[in-house]
Amino acid sequence: MLQRYSGTLLLVSHDRSLLDGVCDSYVVMQADGSQPQVWTGSFMELLQSQRKQRTSAESPSVAKSKPPSTKSKPKSDKKAERAMVRLEREISLIEEKLASVDEAMAEAWDKPDELEELMAERDELDKAQSLAYERFEELMAG
Repeated sequence: MLQRYSGTLLLVSHDRSLLDGVCDSYVVMQADGSQPQVWTGSFMELLQSQRKQRTSAESPSVAKSKPPSTKSKPKSDKKAERAMVRLEREISLIEEKLASVDEAMAEAWDKPDELEELMAERDELDKAQSLAYERFEELMAG
C-alpha cells in the first residue's frame, strides 16, 4: 500500500526490509551533529557507502606517489566487520521471527491466551532487535 502512495511520506523504522521495500531516499542524521544528509538509493547501499567513508576516513592522507599498503587491516577492524556481519544476520533472523509472530497474532485474534503469549514473544523480539541495532550503530560509529 505504501509503495502505491504517490505523495511524500516520512517513515521512521528499524525494519530494514520495510525501508528497502518502500523508500527511495533517506535523511541521514550525522554522528557529529552536523547537517543531515539526503541519501538516494537502498538502505544496504547506504550502509556500504558509510563503511567505505569510515574506512577512507580512518586511513591517513598519503602522497599519491606512495604505493598502497599491502598490510592487512588491523585485527580490531576485522573483528568489528565480523561482528557487523553477525549482527546483520541476527537482525534479519529477528525480523523474520517478528513477521512470523505478527502472522500468528493475526490468526489468533479470537484466542486471548494464545494472543497474550504471542504478544509477550513479540515484546521480547522487539527488545532483542533494539539491542542488536544499538550494537550495530556502535560498531558503525567505530
